[in-house]
Amino acid sequence: MDQVKGLIMDKQERFEAAGTALAEARELNRAEEMPILVEGKRDARALRSLGFLGPIVLVNQGRPLGEVIAKLIETYPQKIILLMDWDRTGGRLQKEFRERLRSLDRPIDESLRKKLSIALTPESRCVEAMYKMADFLKPIIDFHDREGADEHPLP
Repeated sequence: MDQVKGLIMDKQERFEAAGTALAEARELNRAEEMPILVEGKRDARALRSLGFLGPIVLVNQGRPLGEVIAKLIETYPQKIILLMDWDRTGGRLQKEFRERLRSLDRPIDESLRKKLSIALTPESRCVEAMYKMADFLKPIIDFHDREGADEHPLP
């Protein structure tokens, strides 16, 4: 049993919480073309395995962060979902992007990272690990985002 914010949550409850949060993000990513900013290719692969077909932007493109941010702002005028790993390095990147984007008056959404870090920390501390959890998470996501489920069969 895991204790999260005073609640006892077993693995199924935690995966349900993660799946619900991912379903909300997948719907925004699909319906509103809201981009999700992740660290690298494996993170993007994990999201794609969960049915995300909207824009996913990689931090690690071999370019300075300033260039990545400039391209992000130029390409996507809407809110941006920040989803860095919930380890120390991911935390530093999350903070860097949060501060830079807020200084440019760009709206961001950090709720997905927060919810996943609470729900999935016992299994992992990184986005790419969700690729191996897709068999468990995707049915939950599809249940909560039925419209997206029709479009995205499990790979």
